[in-house]
Amino acid sequence: MKRSFILLILCLTSFSTLASDPIKLVTGPDYSPFTDEKLERGGWAAALVVDAFAAVGYDVSLDWKPWKRGYMESMNAKFIGTFPYIPTVERKKGFLYSDPFYTEEYVALSNLKETESYQKYDDMIGHTICRPIGYAIPYRFEVLQKEGKISLFQPKNMSDCTDKVMKQPKHIVILNRKQAKAQFQSNPELIHQVQSHSLSEKGFTLHFIVSKQHPDAEKWIQRFNQGLKQLRKDGQIKKLDNKFGL
Repeated sequence: MKRSFILLILCLTSFSTLASDPIKLVTGPDYSPFTDEKLERGGWAAALVVDAFAAVGYDVSLDWKPWKRGYMESMNAKFIGTFPYIPTVERKKGFLYSDPFYTEEYVALSNLKETESYQKYDDMIGHTICRPIGYAIPYRFEVLQKEGKISLFQPKNMSDCTDKVMKQPKHIVILNRKQAKAQFQSNPELIHQVQSHSLSEKGFTLHFIVSKQHPDAEKWIQRFNQGLKQLRKDGQIKKLDNKFGL
């Protein structure tokens, strides 16, 4: 009887420890102000995701990996989920998406010597479009690339894109307004060599995603959505916006 009681205590202790283990998520660098190890709390999106899970009782262990590697390891369910991701047809084949936690418009950066005005994707025919590895490519650009009307340049990070635009005409960087602001803040030389164009094209949303291979994918999406809803209700997202200058 005594031995059975001890075994029961050990089992309960083991279960309690397991239940309190942090959940493993992954994200990537150089996506300021959303995710970057150099930013406070890893950036706005990292802080939001951690806080959303905390709101429903989960601690987070956040890994940082190159975007492509983190995406593939999430696809194989080595992590519960990853973020922040823009919906694409290809990604939706393998992942479930949370409710959107951010909505933004795209802008284009071009060399200051360029005389053209860019408002639509088709205005960029004949140019090289820069989007780092792991970044979503707007569908229209995929079509134009297949038709041979544009080229795509995909370096490791966004700063390589802006460096290319500063040095070479006919190169364009597509990014969101907050990213553009962060790039100008981190590299003052951009102000003297690069111009910004507001695009009339449809913007994008950012999401937390979980691989369909994960056995509890739907439950984790529901938990995140519940936490996100709680953050909005409590006014915590506005506090994060103010903290990170969004």
